[in-house]
Amino acid sequence: AVWLLVCFTSSRFFKRFQGGAWTWTRFLNTLGHFLQVGFSVMSALALQPMMCYQHPNGQHSLLKHAGVFCNTGEHLVMLLTGGALFIFGVATFLGICGWALWNIPRWSLVCPQRIRAFAFLISRFRMGCWWYGMPVLLRGPLLSLCPVLAPDFPPAQAAMVTVVLTAGLVLHMLFLPWKMPMVNLADGCLQSMLLLLVAITPAMGTASAHSIEDFHEGVALVMLSCMAFVLATLAFSVGFALVCYLAGAASP
Repeated sequence: AVWLLVCFTSSRFFKRFQGGAWTWTRFLNTLGHFLQVGFSVMSALALQPMMCYQHPNGQHSLLKHAGVFCNTGEHLVMLLTGGALFIFGVATFLGICGWALWNIPRWSLVCPQRIRAFAFLISRFRMGCWWYGMPVLLRGPLLSLCPVLAPDFPPAQAAMVTVVLTAGLVLHMLFLPWKMPMVNLADGCLQSMLLLLVAITPAMGTASAHSIEDFHEGVALVMLSCMAFVLATLAFSVGFALVCYLAGAASP
């Protein structure tokens, strides 16, 4: 964000010499792209200090940092930092995006240039599903929230993750929001595979340790191979479409 602000300020300063300065809408749209890419990671980092699991002796440690005990000074610092990141990063960005989506229909009539500042939120979806950027954003915080609500009960975590993924898959199947049909197919396949991996996790506790490990490795290998195939097919399709477009544009 600081780097983008420096670039924006520099472009405005050198505008008097050679022109081509960034506009506020272009700056905000670029910043939104960066925040959108890192939003899921930012949500997970903000909620990590809230994921405490219980030891057999009754003490609690952080799930990601087992050497840090909960309700200590070190944990308090991490908790305050995570809370600040959640409030000023995750919640603020979600609030701004929600406010923008609420006002975009009105802006399209009275002030269309404002929509360009939030093109990162709506440009990838069909006209009838311009609002779908919000469900995509919400998926990250909701998945990160599952270990916070049930840190000592993996079946409950799996159930909550299943609910989130199922809701996202149903919403995707109802609206098929992406502009490219191939992207809709790939997204649906990836969400289905993730849902299958999560759904079979609680059932593994009923078998022996050796069979659990073998079964988990086999299923994970098959699912990851399928995901890699879907992503490779999607990348090939996009690359082929781009080559065809450039070839058509270059021909007289």
